[in-house]
Amino acid sequence: MSHEFFGTRNFGTDDAITISGWSHGAANDERRALPFSPEAAAAGLTDPVWLPFAAEVVARLRFNLGSELNRMASGYTDFNTAPRAAPPPEPAKKRRMSGKGADADGFSFNDGNVDPHHPTAAQLLLALRLAATFGSCEVVDTCLAPQALTMLSGLRLAEVKPVLEVLDYGLLPPETRTLTMSRRSPSITPDLVLCAPETDGHEISRFNLRTFHEDLVNAFDSRVPVLILWPDEEELPADIARFLPAPFRLVPTDRAILLELLRLTHGDLGTFEAGAILAALPDDRALGDLSPLALKAALRASSALEAARQLADLLRPAATVGPSLDDLSGDGEALAAARRLVADLGLWKERRIGWNELCRSMLMFGPPGTGKTWLARAMGASAGVDFIATSFAEWQAAGHLGNMLAAMQKSFTEARRRSPSILFIDEIDSVGSRLSSDRHGANYSHQVINGFLEQMDRISREEGVIVIGACNFPERIDPAVLRAGRFDLKIEVPLPDGDAIFGMLRRSLGEDFPEADMRALARAAIGRSSADVDAAVRKARSAARSAGRALRLEDIRAEFAPAGPAREAVEWRTAVHECGHAFAAIAFGRGSIERLTLTPEGGITTRMPVDDEGLLAEIESEMAYLMAGRAAERLVFGEVSAGAGGPEHSDLAKATALAVMLDTRFGLGAYGSLWIDGTPDVLLRDPEVRDRVRTRVDAAEARAGALLARHKDRLEAMARVLVRERLLTGRTLIDWLVPLSGVASSNPE
Repeated sequence: MSHEFFGTRNFGTDDAITISGWSHGAANDERRALPFSPEAAAAGLTDPVWLPFAAEVVARLRFNLGSELNRMASGYTDFNTAPRAAPPPEPAKKRRMSGKGADADGFSFNDGNVDPHHPTAAQLLLALRLAATFGSCEVVDTCLAPQALTMLSGLRLAEVKPVLEVLDYGLLPPETRTLTMSRRSPSITPDLVLCAPETDGHEISRFNLRTFHEDLVNAFDSRVPVLILWPDEEELPADIARFLPAPFRLVPTDRAILLELLRLTHGDLGTFEAGAILAALPDDRALGDLSPLALKAALRASSALEAARQLADLLRPAATVGPSLDDLSGDGEALAAARRLVADLGLWKERRIGWNELCRSMLMFGPPGTGKTWLARAMGASAGVDFIATSFAEWQAAGHLGNMLAAMQKSFTEARRRSPSILFIDEIDSVGSRLSSDRHGANYSHQVINGFLEQMDRISREEGVIVIGACNFPERIDPAVLRAGRFDLKIEVPLPDGDAIFGMLRRSLGEDFPEADMRALARAAIGRSSADVDAAVRKARSAARSAGRALRLEDIRAEFAPAGPAREAVEWRTAVHECGHAFAAIAFGRGSIERLTLTPEGGITTRMPVDDEGLLAEIESEMAYLMAGRAAERLVFGEVSAGAGGPEHSDLAKATALAVMLDTRFGLGAYGSLWIDGTPDVLLRDPEVRDRVRTRVDAAEARAGALLARHKDRLEAMARVLVRERLLTGRTLIDWLVPLSGVASSNPE
């Protein structure tokens, strides 16, 4: 006699074979499986070692779910304490159904007739994953030994309750009595205590989390074996985790598991072609992210092969938006660092270097539209790993503080679960700083910072996730966030230079225009972001189509900025202003100037600051540097514009703040060693303070003006070059500034 279980598998020819227990003995030794198809055998496909154990688990799951109503009718109202009956020595006669889509026991997944006690596809999948995790009945037996303490991790919150059910109905041996930790009773002695958090499938409430932590501690007192289920979305408290055993990690869905599931749901003896099905299935990484809805949708197919093809379609990743790193041009520091990170990640995947040898995080900062997100996506495409993109705005949109922190945690958990991966966090400067003088919402901000630090520390202790952050204002980020170990690399992503813009234009326009003309256009576009250049090309194409003619370079140039005397005057003033800053920085020893850039919104002086001792002379020199742009305008034009003022990060704002802090924070002013709290706008309401601050700021401008007056011709000549080139950097910039080194005047003339 031949017994058929688990789809199309045959488990021996001995009439005495049983699945009611753990099948120790001769019958278990004789158990065998049908071979895969010739195509699969040719591909080297063999049965997984956990397959015989999975057969027993599935058989028990089917039998126990089918008899649940009978147990409840017998007076068991708490399924946890109801002993599980053993399936009969032989399976019930099959109800073989005609038509497509029926499984080996006659259950149809697409005929609309759902048996509430038949295992669902999700339950069967969990049964296979659990069987693959534990591997054999002997391993499960060790978890049932007296005082055994076992931990199962790798679950999502939504899987906690289903896993408990499949454990109880399928994985555990027959007659096993289980109790949850919260339902322990002196009058009942279970065979196994299950310790799992109460969850609604989406989150664990603070009360339930606290209760679960207490249950974990109490589990050590139990003389009955304990099985702990811990979802990845939560982190074990350190004072408890160190005493727990290394966990079994729930095996993610892979091709071998999916193949066996399709045998269960669509298998039919003689027609199940494992090789073809395996070839159609997506890879293990895609299947590891299989959602219950995607599984249900695919299993509506009429055959296992069609279900595999539908899974491949459903799980096919969306086309990557943007290029790979090889498609990006330029030799900027950010691109070079991105290439190094991707190369090191590849070496780690090949096990040629250890995870502790990698730089595992990078913060990119710079003006909006410079391609930070573009570069991060290119890293994901080049590394061949999952790319998880999120932002502080996305987290904050989740709701109040608790929802926001939960959304943050979910993103980090997703990155760990899909490891190896790149987690990209945009707008990271929204995390704020505990050093900010703005006390509005300080408690909220501190909790957000602490929550983010906790997630960054947790992910740094695990392997496989590289964190990339992006922001516009790194100075607004709490120093604890920026320290090494949380963000190893901190790299500016500036506006693109002429070569980078030329590369963008070449990719967009191909070989349609002469290189010399395209380079001239790229030079004219300096000061625009990558997003600006891309938008200009698209708008120019639209205008050309509307006019019914081919695209011209003049169409693109017209989109960059309006021309004319007014614009030329603005750019000339801006160039003089920025060159004034550069001269003062070198002359007063206030750091090195990396580049000067003209943009449609004004100018940018990029400076690498110097390490100071906090001396009065250094602070006064910093104020002179800040006021040098205004001083240059006064020198060349005879009057100043509002360009030095405006927002809180403007030249005037920074110089004023320093002048105030000399008295109130630094202990270097009129109040001696006193430290006085208060923002500048409040302190400046005092006329005496206001007059003293104005005197200092005016003196700083006068000092800068005296320096620039001695080099006026050179200042104007450099400004004219900046107007023409729109970007000064490298050797050209150094040649202009070297003569200024060491010529600072200590007093205004």
